[in-house]
Amino acid sequence: MKPIRTINVTPFLPLALERIRSLSYNLRWAWNHEAIELCRWDNYLWEKSQNNPVRMLGTIDQDKLKEASQDDAFLAQMDRVVRGLKNYIDSKNTWYQKKHPDLAANPAKIAYFSMEFGLTECLP
Repeated sequence: MKPIRTINVTPFLPLALERIRSLSYNLRWAWNHEAIELCRWDNYLWEKSQNNPVRMLGTIDQDKLKEASQDDAFLAQMDRVVRGLKNYIDSKNTWYQKKHPDLAANPAKIAYFSMEFGLTECLP
């Protein structure tokens, strides 16, 4: 029997944690140690989600989210990671921009694929 429709259920993120969604959907977390440490705040769930922050957010208990939204240390760490991501995205001084200033203005025309390197174990 074919399904009639698909329903995606996502947890409600308290306002204080809303920025964690954008962190989770940006693959930079895979090589940023501070972002990985932020994800490990619930180490059991991090391991259970196979180190996938999107899956982790999709399965986390609402009480845990509420607890994290009231944890000053967690919020400070999240703020550092969010600022780091913003600085990374807004940077005008990257290696690529220095080496190829003529191409950096329109990077959508360039792609590089390397099958010998995996980004993270949660991506097959």
